Amino acid sequence: GHTPAAPPQAVALTDAQREAIKAHSIRTIDALHGQHAVKKRVAELVDIASRSAARGEKGFGVSAPVQMVMFLGPDGTGKTKVAEAFAGLRCGVGACAENKIVELRRRDVTDAGPGKASEIVEKHAEASIGGVLLIEDGGWLARGSDDPDYPFAPEVGKALVDVGVQHPGRLILLVTGGTDLRSRVAERQSLRSPWLNKTYPEIVEIEPLGEDELAAAFMGMLRDRNIRTGEDVEVVARQTLRKKMT
Repeated sequence: GHTPAAPPQAVALTDAQREAIKAHSIRTIDALHGQHAVKKRVAELVDIASRSAARGEKGFGVSAPVQMVMFLGPDGTGKTKVAEAFAGLRCGVGACAENKIVELRRRDVTDAGPGKASEIVEKHAEASIGGVLLIEDGGWLARGSDDPDYPFAPEVGKALVDVGVQHPGRLILLVTGGTDLRSRVAERQSLRSPWLNKTYPEIVEIEPLGEDELAAAFMGMLRDRNIRTGEDVEVVARQTLRKKMT
């Protein structure tokens, strides 16, 4: 059977350190101009994690071995930045032992060679205990063994579940991906995927901004930097945006 490696002893974070981590993450979220729904959703998930921690529970207070938050949206919408800020906010409210993000890249798995994927995944997942495991562009996780490009996906999933079982409520998986990932996960769960049915997925959807939101975000960033602007700056910004968006 799988015997987990003992994670290194973490040095307990002080209240001051947690507050500093929380403040930095709040600034990151606040800088997302126009993404009001994203801010609200992140706040809801942080509140759930905070209340679970206050009750002495791990993760989101549910029994699923792998507790996953999917950050979904088109390229360039800041999914990874939101995921990292969410990890910091969890830490700030006492829902993690360490301010630690361990990243598992698809290349880490594909470069491992046949039969080695589970070993690589287990190593990364074990190292993330106490913090979070981040998988960017993780759409391949919802693939099946019949997919010629990602036949290792079920092996990766099984390894994640094995580690999650050994550390109940402590394997927190943050996954970024396109908006189609939600439907693929639902499809795999309906097909009784041997590992996705053992996850507890929460979703944060990040919508692309329109011209008005992007212009407001740009002007807001200039104001944040105390750069004086006139109406002509916004006019030029909108003209540039229209060219990029057409």
